[in-house]
Amino acid sequence: MIGAYVINLASAQPPAAHFGQLERLGVPFQVFPAVDGRALTEDEVAQRYDAAAAAFSYGP
Repeated sequence: MIGAYVINLASAQPPAAHFGQLERLGVPFQVFPAVDGRALTEDEVAQRYDAAAAAFSYGP
């Protein structure tokens, strides 16, 4: 069975119901913490954002 990646923003609604649904369906899943970009400073964004990679992936 194909598994699922769950990206979870800590400040969002508790995703426990979604986890329970995946468990009931027998879908394996792995949870990754999300980063709230709105909480980053401009310097933090500049350290993480790669304009060349974004242009390559999504176009100019």
